[in-house]
Amino acid sequence: MYCEGGRDVTEDQTEHIAFGNEGFHVPKLGDVHQEDGKYQVLVYWVGLDEDEASWEPVRSLYEDIPIVFHRWVHQHEDQEEVKNMVAELEKNSL
Repeated sequence: MYCEGGRDVTEDQTEHIAFGNEGFHVPKLGDVHQEDGKYQVLVYWVGLDEDEASWEPVRSLYEDIPIVFHRWVHQHEDQEEVKNMVAELEKNSL
């Protein structure tokens, strides 16, 4: 994303860039696990209770909310399961 200091960017603009116009907003991502050989991440949705979080395919998160996903990966890059997930994602992206 283009970055230049001194620009007035509102919180709404930042969220629009991170989340886009479609679907639900994702305030945070949770754990990662594998189901049927595919990685999934626990997604917490704005407006829903935490017990309504759902496991979503990593590929969908990577494509639909890339900024949120990359921030989460960076924050959890020391976890072995996240490292394995990223390696698998990169392998399948080639």
